[in-house]
Amino acid sequence: MGHILEGLGFVVRDMDAEKRQGEPKREDLRLTLFESTGWEAMVEVKGYTNGTRTSDARQIREHRDLYIKEEGHPPDLTLWVANPYRSIVDPSGRPAPDNNVGESAANIEAVHVLTTDLFRLWALVQWGHIEQEGALQQLVGATPGLWSPALSDTQDTI
Repeated sequence: MGHILEGLGFVVRDMDAEKRQGEPKREDLRLTLFESTGWEAMVEVKGYTNGTRTSDARQIREHRDLYIKEEGHPPDLTLWVANPYRSIVDPSGRPAPDNNVGESAANIEAVHVLTTDLFRLWALVQWGHIEQEGALQQLVGATPGLWSPALSDTQDTI
């Protein structure tokens, strides 16, 4: 997931690699922007076999609370990246998240993002169908709840 986020223009830190023994577990990734000092996002990546578990919102909220305690302010963006039906190989056969997922994400001020949507957005950038900056801003400007990329007429490209 870090490679895809880097391809969208983020600077990615692997927080698991930075964790010292005895420290509490943090979010999986932190994101910053190349040209914007002070902006930071936290990312929790989850894989599920049968849909997003809204109970994971508690863990994400705890990571967010720890971030606030340590940094003195909330992250500019909290991403809950999910592969909710990893057992279904064909992404087109995966159901969309229901409203409970969106409500759970919004309640913890997180943006719920599907791995398939991030991959699609990344691929369109790589193939030159959309500009990296535009793709980046879609995520930077995302509001809490369910998120999907604005792909307009490029949707049928992938």
